[in-house]
Amino acid sequence: MHKKGQNSQDIEIGTTVDINPRSDRSRKKTIRGIVSQIHTRDRNHPHGVLVTLESGEIGRVKGVVGKSREETVEAETVATEPTAQSVDLAELIQGDETHQVEFKSDILWSANYSAEDIKNHRPQSKELHKYGKATSKIIIAKSLGSGLIAKTRR
Repeated sequence: MHKKGQNSQDIEIGTTVDINPRSDRSRKKTIRGIVSQIHTRDRNHPHGVLVTLESGEIGRVKGVVGKSREETVEAETVATEPTAQSVDLAELIQGDETHQVEFKSDILWSANYSAEDIKNHRPQSKELHKYGKATSKIIIAKSLGSGLIAKTRR
């Protein structure tokens, strides 16, 4: 018996599938799309058939949703955003860093810099010279903003 997505006979060009994209190293994210190209030549693959979606994403199939575009439209209208999971902060803090969790000893590092520190900082940093003591706040804001933009494009 095989899981859906491991057998290449279940998948053809035009099939709607859920994939785990190569860009997601955590292997937790899935993307739904229509297969435009099948890369796996073997009949079965233990991690899922490798495909390219019409969107250009490449990844391993984790589930087959439908065989036609009509089934795809129906499946997309039924699909919902994943619900937020409760997070145990104490558990996160005790664990190691991951692709989603990164520990910072001093997130507002530039706030304590003097004008002399900024002037002599090596290597030269355009942001540090432009924003001065507010640099770390600007970098955090840009990071959060780009994450929100990326989430809305999914």
